[in-house]
Amino acid sequence: MLFKKALTKAVGVLVLLGLSAAVSAKVNINTATVEELSQLKNIGEVKAKAIVEYREANGDFAKIEDIVLVKGIGEGIFSALKEDLSVEGETSFEDVQNLK
Repeated sequence: MLFKKALTKAVGVLVLLGLSAAVSAKVNINTATVEELSQLKNIGEVKAKAIVEYREANGDFAKIEDIVLVKGIGEGIFSALKEDLSVEGETSFEDVQNLK
């Protein structure tokens, strides 16, 4: 009985950790591909390509707010995306899918 309670608690903790990882997943705008960026809300393939082209021409974004320097990305789009963006860490396609 004690083992069952401990196992149930352990599974609960693992589930919560998994959910918090999914919630905290962010897309690194300095490394994300066109395919990954185009999965974000308000960003289609055209804007995703513009982000990558801007990054290739000007170097990495210093802060997420710099994404508004990309043609077609205004304050409204930035406001909708800012919780999902980062300029550090890894981005995986799975992370992007969790943000949709």
